Amino acid sequence: MKKRSAVRCGIAIWIVVLTCWGCAGSRDVADALPTTINVVEPAKGFSKIIAIALVRTTPSDFGRRIGDLYYRTLIDALREQDETLQLISRTDSRWTDSMARLVQGNASPADIVSLAETARIAGLNGWACARIDDLQPVARRTGLLWFRKERYFIFAELSFSVFDPFTGAKIIDKVVEISTKVSKADYEAVKIGKAVAISDFDETIADIGTDMGEHAAEVLENQPWQAAVIGVRGDRIFLSAGASTGLRGGERLTVFEGRRMMEGQEGQHFIIPGPEVGRIRIVQVTEGVSEARIESVAAGARMQAGDIAAAVQ
Repeated sequence: MKKRSAVRCGIAIWIVVLTCWGCAGSRDVADALPTTINVVEPAKGFSKIIAIALVRTTPSDFGRRIGDLYYRTLIDALREQDETLQLISRTDSRWTDSMARLVQGNASPADIVSLAETARIAGLNGWACARIDDLQPVARRTGLLWFRKERYFIFAELSFSVFDPFTGAKIIDKVVEISTKVSKADYEAVKIGKAVAISDFDETIADIGTDMGEHAAEVLENQPWQAAVIGVRGDRIFLSAGASTGLRGGERLTVFEGRRMMEGQEGQHFIIPGPEVGRIRIVQVTEGVSEARIESVAAGARMQAGDIAAAVQ
């Protein structure tokens, strides 16, 4: 087992839509919806596309090196754990300005619904932000009586968040704090920002990145694959997902209402997937967009942009 020196490690909160309903006192609304999207299958062989970026670190050479190490090990673990995930980073040719807007890392609760709409239109199944919220050398006098002396540590706080574009909910919000004992020479080097390598500290950062990536992969694997309805013309339905996700002609999907809003206790706004609207069949697929035909529509319902298409059980 790799050596670790975490003082406090692991505050993990998975906020799912049902939790949001409960916190807001709106569970009755959910219970009243007859055939909701909670019956969708986790994946059905489709690939999920996630925009992911390191959005915050310290500006020193040391901070940039640690940020790169953390981000690289996190992404490697995500890809190793789930090979079907498509992770789009800033260096990917598919990275767009809209994705850059998603991962700014400073969005207010009121911004999330707008960001979620941006992500759905871009064909994303989520956007993820990795951060180093604190990274600094610390000197402390420790020990008892005459054994008391100054000792040196590197403190870091790392976090990782993933947002669901179909609800606006944060499905992963993990924070880890560590404090690693180092030599005085390493402490002094970090203090002036040098990109010094500290084996114990580097190993701990890599472990945290790996753990976060593995946990995120498990959560994302259980998230349903979904696609946004981005246009309706008569009986023609256009989706924000195409061949890159594994979608093929002839595939049949169920469309759910995706336009109901709910306000949380802290002013957040969430999208509540509603009842089934109807069934569609894919007739034409390009790399990032697909066209479907309406096969059936529920009584009194109509399909609109903003609705959600998914595979049902």
